[in-house]
Amino acid sequence: MNSNPNRLTPTERDVLRHVAAETALRGGAVCSKRDLAEVVGRNVKTVDHAVTSLRSRGLVEVEARFDDRGGQLASRYRATFSPPGE
Repeated sequence: MNSNPNRLTPTERDVLRHVAAETALRGGAVCSKRDLAEVVGRNVKTVDHAVTSLRSRGLVEVEARFDDRGGQLASRYRATFSPPGE
């Protein structure tokens, strides 16, 4: 865990960059944590910790998605802030 609560870890920063870019382009990143881990080049557990931290800080929201029969689909990750200058 990061000792300074105002700073992001490298993994948090990479996840947030990807999610923010996908939010700007497509309204969010629809992917599994495994997919997200592959994109940022980290372990799934490390990405899970990063997403939890980003959610608790209010920087990312996660929408669980389900099919018609209740089976879980890939989640939608969205950045919840506007980058400076927008």
